[in-house]
Amino acid sequence: MSSRSRKYAIGLDVGTSGTKAILIDDKATVVGHQEVPHKIQMPKPLWSEQEPEGWWRAADKAISQLLAKHSRCKANLEVIGLSGQMHGSVFLDKKSRVLRPAILWNDQRTGNECDEITRLVGGRGALLRYTSNTALPGYTAPKILWVKHHEPKVFSKTRKILLPKDYIAWRLCGEFATDVGDASGTLLFNVRKRRWHKKVLKALELDPKLLCKVHESMSVVGELHPSLARRWGVATAKVKVVIGSGDQPAAAVGMGVLRSGEASLTLGTSGVVFAASASPVPNRAGLLQSFCHAVPETWCVFGCMLSAGASVEWLKENIFAGHSVESLLSRAAKAASKGLFFLPYLNGERCPYPDPHSRACWVGMDRRHTQADLVRAALEGISFGLKDQLRALEAEGIRITQLLCAGGGSRNPFWQQLQTDIYGIPTRRLDTPHASALGAALLAGTGVGLWDSLAEACKQGVHAGPAKKPQSQRIYKDRYRVYRSLYPTLRPAFEQIHGISAS
Repeated sequence: MSSRSRKYAIGLDVGTSGTKAILIDDKATVVGHQEVPHKIQMPKPLWSEQEPEGWWRAADKAISQLLAKHSRCKANLEVIGLSGQMHGSVFLDKKSRVLRPAILWNDQRTGNECDEITRLVGGRGALLRYTSNTALPGYTAPKILWVKHHEPKVFSKTRKILLPKDYIAWRLCGEFATDVGDASGTLLFNVRKRRWHKKVLKALELDPKLLCKVHESMSVVGELHPSLARRWGVATAKVKVVIGSGDQPAAAVGMGVLRSGEASLTLGTSGVVFAASASPVPNRAGLLQSFCHAVPETWCVFGCMLSAGASVEWLKENIFAGHSVESLLSRAAKAASKGLFFLPYLNGERCPYPDPHSRACWVGMDRRHTQADLVRAALEGISFGLKDQLRALEAEGIRITQLLCAGGGSRNPFWQQLQTDIYGIPTRRLDTPHASALGAALLAGTGVGLWDSLAEACKQGVHAGPAKKPQSQRIYKDRYRVYRSLYPTLRPAFEQIHGISAS
């Protein structure tokens, strides 16, 4: 079949470090992909922001370049689907103008607002019953209250609050919409019933009109603006826009994690261990995130490490300037940590220690240690932190016997084997480096009928390599025990350090 008779879908992922576009055909074969980077602004301690206009410029450029490379596909582009970093807040005025930079998922300024939300809804237990989650600084609701308290002029002008991918959807088709997966991360959503929670909105004195209409993730929410179709050279009369989902549910789809008993690990800027569930997960300890999945009538639960790949990037930029990530991993493969431990809390932490004041550090350093040992300890520390998430999932009764892995951290054979040894279970690496964008494309294509079901789409489009099995897990058991003891020991010091840095 010629390229002109095929039909095509684009998946667009608005990530933290960049926006990625992936083009697939109606056999779920990846035709090409394009990525455009963007930077994070950290103007104050605990703050993390980005300009929404920067996302849009990156999205526009990524799609333009992708279609320019594969111009033969333009005539049969059927749909664009969305994915994006979760929890971020975009504030728009009555003319739909952006009022301030978006506050991101890894922003940690809202500790007081989290306490306020918990109090206003009737306590931690009530919040868990209403939203299936506890208040964490990364969620959207605390950000909204922070703006209400600290930037009242901005809040008084606000007429709509969007999540990152939903802002791009609006720029694509002019419709205000969100999906059940992304909405779950606002702390304003009834995860069990898959709708906004009226009691929570009332308790926080937030107008429901500020929020978008909620859809299932494969829903068509609009059609591509004709001006964009002309600029990109798209010949199809009406390219549909499918809302997609937040990056974690979308990545799970892009890894084929659709049903209860399936689990994945995504190692990008953050590190996430994700499990699908046929019913809402109680999240009794409140350490995990219990959300709606992008799959209809399915839920999910996952833990999030805020600075997984971000820790490696920080090492590259600040200690090993001029070196690539690949060269750092090569050094680490030849080194040994030699009793050196690393806590990967560059932006505080979320799971299993929801503590915005925790800090990254090496513990156990002496004159024997080399630069390579620093990197090796960092990789082990990140992997130990992800093992913490596996333990938290097990505590909720979720048994994981194999992990499907995606993201930059899974592409290096040494680090994948290191993780496999530390987790003590087999891992399989996905062939695509862009699971969230692929998931968005598969959701979009299924939404417009390119496949009869999401399961069929994933069967055609998701491919994993052979399983790696644990080889040296015994040597990491004692190290993990020491690692587990470090945060409780250092927590009082972290609080004191925060007090000093904030003064």
